[in-house]
Amino acid sequence: MDSRRNEVSFGELHSKVAEMYTGLEELMKMTGFDAYIKKKGEFIKDIDQNILNTRKNDVQKIDCAIVIVGETSSGKSTIMNLLIGAEILPTKITASTTKICRIRNANALKIQTLDVNGKKLKTWAFKQDEREKMAKMLNTIANSKDPEVIYLDIMMPVDIIQGNVIIVDTPGISDEGQEHAAKIMMDYLQHALAVVFVLNVANAGGIQSDRLCRITTHLRNLMNEEMCCFSPEDTIFVLNKWDTIEDDGGIDKFFQSAKKKLRKIWTEIDEKHIIKLAASKTSKGPEYMDMFQHFVSVLKVVIAKNENKRIKSHLQFLNSFLEECDQMAENQLNDAKLSDAEVISNIKSLHCEKRDLKALLKKAREEHPKLVDEFFNLATERLFQYLLSDDFKKEIFDGTANSMKLTVEKDICFNIDKAVIDWEKKHIEEIFLETVKQKFGEQCFAYCKTSKLLRDTLEKLKYTTMWSRVRSAIIPTGVVSSVVGGTIFNPVVGASLATVGITGIIIWKGIFNEFEASREKTFRKKMESFSQGSVEKTLRKKYAHVVTETIKTMITTNLTREIDQLEENIKNKTEDLCSNDYALAVISSLNSTISGLNASLRAIQNLEMR
Repeated sequence: MDSRRNEVSFGELHSKVAEMYTGLEELMKMTGFDAYIKKKGEFIKDIDQNILNTRKNDVQKIDCAIVIVGETSSGKSTIMNLLIGAEILPTKITASTTKICRIRNANALKIQTLDVNGKKLKTWAFKQDEREKMAKMLNTIANSKDPEVIYLDIMMPVDIIQGNVIIVDTPGISDEGQEHAAKIMMDYLQHALAVVFVLNVANAGGIQSDRLCRITTHLRNLMNEEMCCFSPEDTIFVLNKWDTIEDDGGIDKFFQSAKKKLRKIWTEIDEKHIIKLAASKTSKGPEYMDMFQHFVSVLKVVIAKNENKRIKSHLQFLNSFLEECDQMAENQLNDAKLSDAEVISNIKSLHCEKRDLKALLKKAREEHPKLVDEFFNLATERLFQYLLSDDFKKEIFDGTANSMKLTVEKDICFNIDKAVIDWEKKHIEEIFLETVKQKFGEQCFAYCKTSKLLRDTLEKLKYTTMWSRVRSAIIPTGVVSSVVGGTIFNPVVGASLATVGITGIIIWKGIFNEFEASREKTFRKKMESFSQGSVEKTLRKKYAHVVTETIKTMITTNLTREIDQLEENIKNKTEDLCSNDYALAVISSLNSTISGLNASLRAIQNLEMR
């Protein structure tokens, strides 16, 4: 087979891709596309006819343009000549020029003028040794007042340019009210795949916010509307005429300040793309040549990235679109091909699940008061066991080891409250969930486990006197106050009495024994006030409302919603059963069209550009 049959020009390839977009537009208009394909997808769900039309228009832009913009006299044309390797572009064009110069890599030397619609007006051809003549002609055309000429296409060998990449020099923005020239530049920006901003650092720091922001704002608006293939990180900022900055020790500070300003203006900026340059001095010294070579190396990376970028971007979009359409069509087709028996089986299964869930709902509604009682019975039993345990007593006595006789009752009360509340925070929720699981099963257990009502209540608990009633600081009967030198004694202080001799020791021993007896008696008396009935009463007072609300939420929200969802699923499955034959025909038609478009896309991807 002749391999040349697979060779096409850039224009032919772009036309074929544009035809693909026409095919997608027709696909999206087909009956059932929204319901069976678009609605089910992720990538395609937000794609509409306007987006396809915008992309269709974009793909017809054959050139991959690297656009150079800046204010008048910033040195754009000088930079262009350095890139070309010859003094071709005029560098002293007046600020009123409205010409856009597009450099194309070609073997022959040509100049073409075109109007605003891209229509060719006139062509000049030159021999390879007539570059000076070509430059003079360019100067004449660029400074001409012919309003019809908008584009100057310059074709010549340019090593740095690859494929269908072109480098574009645009009219500069100035303070002279040249709005027409600025508009032409702004209008052309929509064709850019990458932009090089040339800033004149000799002009008040080079970053004229009003002018630069005017361009960047317009560019960002275009990115959101028309420039579907533009990558903002490919933007380059050239700080030209760097040789005019005096090296008085502040040059690095100036550079850092410039970078900071640019980061604010263009947030996606790659700092490696902020480049110092002295274009007009490149041949004057190695320092300036190094600057230019660095710029070229960065530009080459951007050019290589953007070679055929537009067509690659569109092919990638088309592939993603059709790949998901194909997957959605296949899934829908498989669903539609389910036999009536399988669909009926699904519906029966859903009905059984609904029946069981309704039975559970009925049981929960009727028996939730019993669940509440069972919870409080179990919580009371376990808490009461804890109150009678040695661990509980040890925790209270450890907490009152440093208490004084006159405060021991109050301290015991506080430590009882603290110990019980700590126990509640650790065990109440797990006892509640255990009760729900035993009573109503795993499904209700899972619903209640996700509820935050009880958990929030427990987190807000404070060490209050709900569990113990703090009495006035009355010394228990049989306890003698021991005051030595006006100080109420605590057993811990006893060590200080070692110096008072045997008599003091005997006194201290009596005080300590008296304190222990007092503490033991106070604790015992406090514990005698607890009963299972009082414990349950207190627990109910604290948790009856929140436990009841949690169960009601499970009934009125979770179970009811689950039943509603099952009914919706049954309804949908029944509708699927009724419309199965129609759906199968519609989806088969969609699937056939998608397959045809995929075949066309694969054929385009196998083409080679000549």
